[in-house]
Amino acid sequence: MDHINISPQDLSVIVAAAVAAELDKRDAKHSNTLVSRKITAQRLGVDVSTLWRWAKTGYLQPLRIGGKVWYREEAIIEIENGKRIV
Repeated sequence: MDHINISPQDLSVIVAAAVAAELDKRDAKHSNTLVSRKITAQRLGVDVSTLWRWAKTGYLQPLRIGGKVWYREEAIIEIENGKRIV
């Protein structure tokens, strides 16, 4: 069996690249995911009337598809992580 010699710095670069690639995959997945109004309200700990008010102010814009209301996963995550201020 052959051995590969790799420096700690090179290993760090390889690991960082692999982690970045996985995070990019996760972000791409979330950017295409839609969440129902009920689940969004539960996740954010608010009433659906709050979601309606946020839509009116532009804070969290819903998507209306086939008569149903949906929210983008990435927007919900931003609110959960405190990246959006009410």
